Amino acid sequence: MYTPTGSVSQLLTMLAVFALVLVLAWLTARFIAGYQKTGGIAGTNIEIIEAARLSQSQVVELLKIGDRYIAVAVGKDHVEKLGEWTADEIQISIPEKKPGNMPDFGSVLKNLGKKEDRIDKEE
Repeated sequence: MYTPTGSVSQLLTMLAVFALVLVLAWLTARFIAGYQKTGGIAGTNIEIIEAARLSQSQVVELLKIGDRYIAVAVGKDHVEKLGEWTADEIQISIPEKKPGNMPDFGSVLKNLGKKEDRIDKEE
């Protein structure tokens, strides 16, 4: 039997479950991003400063190990040291990490809706 209050409560329950799934997905993404940044080990002395892909299986990386900077070429089966510098010998421009740099989910969702509206209007 159809009851208006029953369908409203089902809709609200489904929206709450959907919101919970979105929050869990966001928290998981934040956790995975932090885990990948540190390699799963907190307080590590090795940091990847920059990486440039040369081909599908070759990357040049600039690493900071302690107070030294090391450039390495990483291939499919081979890692080769290209050079080593101290902090005084190299000029690194690292963008500041601000907590406010990451847009909130609401603004991303609004922008996504705007893009879909533009696509609909073009057709």
